[in-house]
Amino acid sequence: MKILYITHRLPYPLYKGGKLRAFHHIKYLSKKHDVISLSFIYDKKQLKYINKLKKYCSVVTVLLPKLRPYLNCFIGIFMNRPLRVSFLRNKEFRRKALNLTRNVDLVIIQTLRMSQYCFNPDKTIIDLVDTPSLWIKRAIQYANLFWKMVWLLEFPSIYFYEKKIHKKFDKVLVSSKMDKRAFGNAIVLKIGIKIKNITRKDPQNNNLLFVGNMGYHPNIDAMNYFIKKILPIIKREINNVKLYIIGINPKKILRFERRKDVIITGFVKNLDEYFLKCSVFVAPLRMGCGFQIKILEALNYGIPVVTTSIANQGIEAKHKNSIFLADNPLDFAKYVIKLLKDKKLRNKISSNGKEIVRKNYSWNKICTQLEKILEEKYYLKF
Repeated sequence: MKILYITHRLPYPLYKGGKLRAFHHIKYLSKKHDVISLSFIYDKKQLKYINKLKKYCSVVTVLLPKLRPYLNCFIGIFMNRPLRVSFLRNKEFRRKALNLTRNVDLVIIQTLRMSQYCFNPDKTIIDLVDTPSLWIKRAIQYANLFWKMVWLLEFPSIYFYEKKIHKKFDKVLVSSKMDKRAFGNAIVLKIGIKIKNITRKDPQNNNLLFVGNMGYHPNIDAMNYFIKKILPIIKREINNVKLYIIGINPKKILRFERRKDVIITGFVKNLDEYFLKCSVFVAPLRMGCGFQIKILEALNYGIPVVTTSIANQGIEAKHKNSIFLADNPLDFAKYVIKLLKDKKLRNKISSNGKEIVRKNYSWNKICTQLEKILEEKYYLKF
């Protein structure tokens, strides 16, 4: 069977949740089917990654022009079209998607913004990953005035665009129950990780860790919130605490580099060193939706996690058993302090966290669930 997999980014390298999801779906499906990947590239330098994908599928790309997408956004405002949809309107991509759709048996389209390239709903499944309207609702609460205005203008068009998808498709995937509640009729297919068999010795220090793409607004907000509101409370009790922030695009938080208690590394090739030398992983996310892979990775490494209830909604780890949840600075700081001071508690939480990941979040388990969904919806035989 021939399957077309459409994404707005090349599904490699693997540094974003959507890329990871697409890559592992393609890898799994390619075992028994012919898969074609169609995606935008934003720079010709990205072409060097195509060979990694060619191991599993045929690769078709379209270079997105630098200026035209912004003109599309301006035009889209007057057509009540979401900015993220307008940004990716492209005649060449449309032509290629249409031609490829005619010659395949099944189409999987990832994200709301790419649903505009569906030409046969009967053989198409939309993988929203997360629900944009839910993301915007949360972002508005903590955004600065400029972004608050942008999101307030964007929200109605996103909301009604989601309603159109809801009516047009009966086969929509999301990655968490909260996204399903926000969107409506959808199938929950969670995100997985590569399970690592790591023997981690408790470092017995006061190092904290955060990992994430620091060009992503919810991560920027999380670190601003933590450093300004939570870290001072922790330091009253534990003065020598240090926070390590790992991730690409750290420009918007570099002002914290002058501090001795905040170490910003930018991108690192191997995270093992940092997961092994830090005692607690902190993820004080106040916005966003979908699935937080950074938390799964931390649980897999066996490092105890303190996060928010929003960030845990996709993972559904149990508070005080395999994770600590706090939605205000005082409670967040309290749990971090408690973990830093209690080695026995750290070991208990980390052990339970690892068990959750291994039982529920291997890519093999997640892709087996995808297989069942496709069998039920399309009578696709594996």
